[in-house]
Amino acid sequence: MRTITARTAHRRALTAAAGAVILTVTLTACSGDSDDSAGRSDVPPGLEHLEDLENIDPDDMAALEDALNELEGLGAGTDLSQGDCWGRADTVDHSPTSCTEPHIFEVTGVHTDFEPSAPDDIITTTEEKEALCEETFAEYFGFPVNGQQPPVLVPAAEPTIVTRGIPQTVVCSAYTTRTEEHTASFR
Repeated sequence: MRTITARTAHRRALTAAAGAVILTVTLTACSGDSDDSAGRSDVPPGLEHLEDLENIDPDDMAALEDALNELEGLGAGTDLSQGDCWGRADTVDHSPTSCTEPHIFEVTGVHTDFEPSAPDDIITTTEEKEALCEETFAEYFGFPVNGQQPPVLVPAAEPTIVTRGIPQTVVCSAYTTRTEEHTASFR
C-alpha cells in the first residue's frame, strides 16, 4: 500500500474538520424550538431548516468560515504542470510525481483561463473540456488522438479542479488505462 503524502493527509483532515463543523452548525441551527419562520422571504427554498443561523455560537461560525476558506483554497488551483505525472492504481492522489515513479496519468497541459460557453450546462461544459484536452494532447504529443499507434493514450480533463466562477482551471492528462501504472513519460 502506498503511503499518503502530507498534503493529502492535510486535505483529508481539513475535509473531515469542515464536515464536522458543518454538521455541528446544522444541528445547532435545527435544534431551535421556535417556529417564527412563517412568511420569511430571506431563506432560500429547501434551506428553511437553517433559518436559525443568526443564533449560532460565534466561535462555531468562525471555525466554519476558516475551514470553508481553507477548503476553497485547496480546490482553487493545482500543483500539476505540463509534463508532470500523477495518480496510482490503488490510491487517489493528485500530487505531482516523477515520471520515473509508478503513475497512471501524464499532464499534457494546464489551462487556467477556461470559460465554458454554458457554465450551467454540465454536458456542454464537459464536451468543451474534452475538446480542449484533445487539442492539448495533439500539441503535447505531436499527433492527434485519432492518429495514434498502439498503445493508445486517452486524453482526459483530469484531475477535476473545483472552482467557483469563471474562468476555471482545466488540467488535461493522458493515460492508457486507469489501472496500468507506468514508470516513464508517454513521450
